[in-house]
This record gives sequence, structure tokens and C-alpha cells, in this order.
Amino acid sequence: MDNRFKYELTLDIDKLSQRDRYIGESTGTSVEGGALNANYRDADSIAVVSNKLGELGYKINKDWFWEDVGCDELHLRFKDKKIKTLLKLYI
Repeated sequence: MDNRFKYELTLDIDKLSQRDRYIGESTGTSVEGGALNANYRDADSIAVVSNKLGELGYKINKDWFWEDVGCDELHLRFKDKKIKTLLKLYI
């Protein structure tokens, strides 16, 4: 891990994305499984955070990065401790 990214934050994916986890989850016509049917909520939540931080002028892999996602949580690391406060305000 890069020591410059010393601050971290874990976000609840339920607050970031309303998407289904897989095709047909909400309609009961599930085709769950396989690599082509990845968890859409994970990808959607990363896009939401990336977009918001981009709007605020922060660049991925320069100012912050997403470290991990799983168990309905998104884990971020960043250089500027203000990012934690900003994300809590805007997301």
C-alpha cells in the first residue's frame, strides 16, 4: 500500500446504489451466476463515488483509490482527510 493514502473510509453500498445485484433479482426472473453477471451494485457504487469526487476536483489514483468492495461495503483510501467529510456530506 502507498503510504501517501493514509486516510480510509468504508461506505454502505445500500446508500450508494439501488441497482439489482444480478439480472432478474427484483423481478424474480433470476439468471444469477457466471462472470458475465457480476454484482451491478458494486460497480454502480464505485461509479457514484468516482463521479462525485471528480466533480469536486479529485482524481482517482492521484488523490484517492478504491481499495476493496465486498459484503455490501465499499472501502476507499485517500490522501486528503477532507475527502471523508465531503463524501459524508454529498453521499
